[in-house]
Amino acid sequence: MIHRNETQALALLRSHPETGKTLLVLVNLDCEEPSPVFWQRSDVGVDHREWVDLLTDTPVTLLADGPVAGITLAPGEAMALSPDQDDLPALAAEDHRGEDIPAPVPDRVMNQKFRAGVLAIKTAIHGYTDVNGLDLDRAARHLADDPLEFIRSFFPETSENRVIPFDVTKDLKRQVMVPPVFLLVKSPVGFRAEILDARDPDRRILGDTNRQSLGYEEGLPLKAGGFFALFMPKTFRKTTNPAA
Repeated sequence: MIHRNETQALALLRSHPETGKTLLVLVNLDCEEPSPVFWQRSDVGVDHREWVDLLTDTPVTLLADGPVAGITLAPGEAMALSPDQDDLPALAAEDHRGEDIPAPVPDRVMNQKFRAGVLAIKTAIHGYTDVNGLDLDRAARHLADDPLEFIRSFFPETSENRVIPFDVTKDLKRQVMVPPVFLLVKSPVGFRAEILDARDPDRRILGDTNRQSLGYEEGLPLKAGGFFALFMPKTFRKTTNPAA
């Protein structure tokens, strides 16, 4: 174990002396909140910022701040990071299932992610209610097809748009308030997005666990291509400075 943080996230380093291979396993034990995990770069023995997640077949860029490196993990997220991009073809070659390219994420796992998204949306709109009459698999497919239309389906009596879209290919210089409605972030490539308290410093410092995260989402694949992340509506209470 090499993590230096006091959050619910763990970092486990495994090395294989005969091959020189390194595997960095990161796990967030908190299934409700994102958690930062960080470690001393010298503890890893491999000074790379660009890694590949062998569980999802996606590139991962670690944050670096002097001698410290780390990343923020989504709720319940786990990663198996390798600094060697060639490890993916090696794993595929050892796959004896007869598939040319193994699925980056098992279908069952991806379906669970969409089902969880459906329940989060329904809860945000209707609160905690009985879901016995909800076809979760059908709703999950609808969400993957078109998340904007899926949310609109909850409001058949109005044409009001309760979703604010944010496309990273054209909106990076656009400022968007954290709304009391849904925020839909779209990108042509996989991503993770986090909303931080605007009162925090502009530059994120690794290991600073006092910064408030207002939301953290993992991009999910759209059926038509690209990825999306959906932030639930937010409500805020006014804060005042205590009298001197």
